[in-house]
Amino acid sequence: MNLTKTETALVLAGLRILQEEIAGNMRRVERMPQIQEIEFKRVTLEDIDDLCEHINFAAPCMPKPEKAKTRRVTINKELNVYLIPCGKGFTCLGFDVCLKQIAKYEDYLKIKNRAVLNRGTIKAYRYYTILLHDIEMIYKTCGTRCNCELHPQLIGLEGKRVKVTREDGATHSFWVGKSTGYVPIHLCISNSRSTGGMGIDTEERYNNIEILQSSM
Repeated sequence: MNLTKTETALVLAGLRILQEEIAGNMRRVERMPQIQEIEFKRVTLEDIDDLCEHINFAAPCMPKPEKAKTRRVTINKELNVYLIPCGKGFTCLGFDVCLKQIAKYEDYLKIKNRAVLNRGTIKAYRYYTILLHDIEMIYKTCGTRCNCELHPQLIGLEGKRVKVTREDGATHSFWVGKSTGYVPIHLCISNSRSTGGMGIDTEERYNNIEILQSSM
C-alpha cells in the first residue's frame, strides 16, 4: 500500500514533531533509538508500524513538573508590616506586633538570654518563626498549648455571652470563642449562628464584664 503525497507529508510532519518533542527527554529516546535512525525521506509503512509498536511499549513522555517559585517574606516600611506569602496572596504582621509576640513567646519558653533585635528586620521575623516552631514542637510532644495570646480577662468565659465595658465607656456584647491550634486566641463571635469571629486584642482592657448567657 502506497501513501499519497498528502498522507506522506502528514506522516513526515508528525514524525518531525514527535522527534522534536522527545529530544528533551533522553530517557525515552534511549528506549526508542529507531526514531533517530529514521531517514524521513525514505519513510515506509513498515517504519511507521515499527515506530508505533515501540511507542506503545514505551513509558509515557511526561512533562517535567515546574518547580514552585519560592515566595519570600518582604518588608513594607511605609505600612510597617511584614508581607507574608499566603496562598495566592499575602497576610501581614506588624513590626510592633511581631516584637510584642516575641517577648511573650520568650516568656513562655523561659528564655533568659533575650535576643537583641531591630524593629522591622527580617532577622526579627525569622526569630519570631523559630520561637513559634519551638512552641509547636512542645504542643506536638506534650499537647500543651501556649495561652499567651488569650485575653487575660476572658479566660474561663469561653462559650459565654458577655457584655463588656471598655475604658472609654463604650459597651459591646458578644460570645467569647477560642481558636484552635498551639497558640489559641480569643474570638469575638457576634451570635450563636456565627461560624467564626474576629480575634480579640489582648491589650484591650475592660472596666466591667457582665455575663449575659452561660451557654450558646
